[in-house]
Amino acid sequence: MVSTSPDEYQARFIYGAETRCAFVSYRGKSEYIGPFTDEQSAIDAAKAFCRARGWTGQTLV
Repeated sequence: MVSTSPDEYQARFIYGAETRCAFVSYRGKSEYIGPFTDEQSAIDAAKAFCRARGWTGQTLV
């Protein structure tokens, strides 16, 4: 994944293709989410997780 703009906080995301689940972390909050039907669904959910905590970026690290 490509890095977000240089910020104090970066959104982090790891997707497991075998489990179809994702690990997402932002501002000290981490969560294991899923399963999802595909990676794009996991990315969308991870972005929603981070945006609910104030993230304004476009790309997850």
